[in-house]
Amino acid sequence: MQQVLEQHSPHSPVRRDLPTPYEEIVDLIDEAVFRTDHAGRWTFLSQAWTTVTGFAVAESVGRCLADVVHSSDARLYADTIGPLLLGTTVSAHEHVRVVTAHGTVRWLVLRVRSERDPNGKVLGLCGTLYDITERKAEGVRREEELRASQKMEAIGRLAGGISHDFNNLLTVILSYAQLIEEAVGANGAVSGDVTELRRASERAGELTRQLLAYSRQQLLKPTTLDLDRVVTDMATMLRRVIGEDIALTLVPGPRAATVRADAGQIEQVIVNLAVNARDAMPGGGTLTIATTSAELDDSVGDLWGVRVVPGPYVVLSVTDTGQGMDKETQRRIFEPFFTTKDLGRGTGLGLATVYGIVKQSGGYIWAESAPDRGTTFRVYLPQLGPGTMDPVAAPRRFTLLRGTETILIVEDEYTVRALARRVLERAGYTVLDAGTAAQGFAVMSTYGSSIDLLLTDIIMPGATGRDLAQLVTTSNPAVKVLYMSGYDNGELAARLQGLGGALAPGIALLEKPFTPEDLARHVREVLDTRDGGEKAS
Repeated sequence: MQQVLEQHSPHSPVRRDLPTPYEEIVDLIDEAVFRTDHAGRWTFLSQAWTTVTGFAVAESVGRCLADVVHSSDARLYADTIGPLLLGTTVSAHEHVRVVTAHGTVRWLVLRVRSERDPNGKVLGLCGTLYDITERKAEGVRREEELRASQKMEAIGRLAGGISHDFNNLLTVILSYAQLIEEAVGANGAVSGDVTELRRASERAGELTRQLLAYSRQQLLKPTTLDLDRVVTDMATMLRRVIGEDIALTLVPGPRAATVRADAGQIEQVIVNLAVNARDAMPGGGTLTIATTSAELDDSVGDLWGVRVVPGPYVVLSVTDTGQGMDKETQRRIFEPFFTTKDLGRGTGLGLATVYGIVKQSGGYIWAESAPDRGTTFRVYLPQLGPGTMDPVAAPRRFTLLRGTETILIVEDEYTVRALARRVLERAGYTVLDAGTAAQGFAVMSTYGSSIDLLLTDIIMPGATGRDLAQLVTTSNPAVKVLYMSGYDNGELAARLQGLGGALAPGIALLEKPFTPEDLARHVREVLDTRDGGEKAS
């Protein structure tokens, strides 16, 4: 077979044996049409061959496809063309790479069949070559996007599972910190230490919510923020993120940088921009985060090519001294899954996430950059007037709303169950408890109508809290139900859907982590609510 493929010379006599009108017709189509002799040498090529490969038809006639096939596909070519010339196959359809006259590689679809005389002897081949390089590139891009999407989905599921367990732990830490805080009162250093413990636990809960926000869209919870304060509070974490070889400089503005936005989301914007800057400075450099004020009007919108809402804005700028970007890269930086980083070093979601948060917050974001001259991202958020900061609640001693009803707690995590029991007994309730739905139903069957409220975790081994509640309320419709869960709403809905259903609208849900005060308040609210959802007067 190899002899057949090599049995030609660029100087062998060739002929263009197709009628001229036929040549004119095939020259008008995008596919390169060809015919060969019995050795695979081209006897005819349409002009599309030159368009695709850059080789002139005159210099290509007399040669064969083997002369331009990429080395990686040489075996594929031999296994395809050889059997056709030997007469063991009739046709073939393959994707093959060729090296063009410019040294680039193009993907072509090769469709070819043998031409034979009445006795079956192979006279040559005829076929077409069609350029699918862009289609291949798009397919590769979509495949990479799919892999990135699947990876993010897996991260989301992992984050949901971790947050559930972590929120159980935080519930215990937060609640006992609050109980100790109440017990020690204003007892000097001890009181201060416990307060710091509680604040750290609350901050840990915020970090859990940020982790979940990265993997799925969540509703924003806007508050009035001082951007300078947000950046300053993040300074220690940012220095760890960017590394010791990058200097961090904070430049607060001369005026109050007051905006209304979701604190966790704004922190995510700052972290993502800092990480992007770090990756642009592999050899070290300086990261500068500054705030200032700006007035936007229609003329600015015309300059930027977008419609802006006129008014005062706080400008958060993040500037690095890194590699910079060309115009083409700048044009695509906010596209989902677009990244200039090496495989495995980024999903291309960081800046897309930043863009989404800024737009959702009523702001704008632009980048200024040039190769080897660093990059500045400017985030514009509507500025609030002076005196608009949310009032800071004064420290107060918590109080437990009390009651005398009987409550059944069903929770598979022992520490959470023991904590809830202690809190509710302290508030005056009679408390029964169980570790599984089956045990809970057994307790309910024993105590019957004496139980006023079922407080149950939703996702538990075996039957779910929703299943238990349905059994309990069927046998005793007077029992009120309060659910609790450490999963966020999206993850909870997904898990319940996989278990055959969802929670009914309007159900009472206590989200973990919670404090003793939260628990007592939710319990009292549910007990004081009539079956139709109306509070008893």
